[in-house]
Amino acid sequence: MFFKKKKIDISLLINEGNFSKASAEIESQLKKQNTVYICQQAWHKINLDSDFSEEEIRLDENLLPEEFFETIRIYYFLVDSDWPKDKKEKYLKISKHIILKISTFIRNNLFGEIRFDPNLRESLQDFIQFVKEQDLNNDQADLSAIKAQLSGSLLQLGWIEKKDFGIDMLQYAESYENVGLTDQSMNIYKAIINDFKSQSRELSSGLFPEIQHVDDPTDEELEIITKAKDALDRLSKN
Repeated sequence: MFFKKKKIDISLLINEGNFSKASAEIESQLKKQNTVYICQQAWHKINLDSDFSEEEIRLDENLLPEEFFETIRIYYFLVDSDWPKDKKEKYLKISKHIILKISTFIRNNLFGEIRFDPNLRESLQDFIQFVKEQDLNNDQADLSAIKAQLSGSLLQLGWIEKKDFGIDMLQYAESYENVGLTDQSMNIYKAIINDFKSQSRELSSGLFPEIQHVDDPTDEELEIITKAKDALDRLSKN
């Protein structure tokens, strides 16, 4: 009787600091033409002191949720490891490109037949908070922009509430402010104010066509408007 060999968990090898074995396993799986996530391939090349370019990101449309979760899982494991700092930075950079491509594909195909995991958006927020705690402001800004764009598309389908989109937009604006992109941040705050207070599509700023509701703002939405106005006033005085 033959038993199928259990596939080795590459991420756990990385978590254990067994980088050589993890790279060897990835190499073995690639030679066997088995499925190896793009993020794992990227980590492998970086581990071997090679570069992994954005052009090499060719996603399997059937594995987008798995690719997303594995991408951030590996980074979580790497942060406290003794893997060189410059390699961690390279992996984080390519991780953002992977997440962006996944988000873009989802946004462009929401009305088609795709696998969308509702936990993806929440996990992305956890990842944003994680990089924020490391004072990686530029990375936080990039990821916040990705989340706001994704949330805008989800709002169109009614999968999230308008207030949730507003919270993401505030985060987007604040993160841009934190990296010195004041003009862009002010434009986002203005768009939030215009789109959330508009009572008709004609009065909307037009910057965010996802906002097409004509109902009076809820208390939560009014709070978002107030926060955006306060931030805009503060920035205008600087």
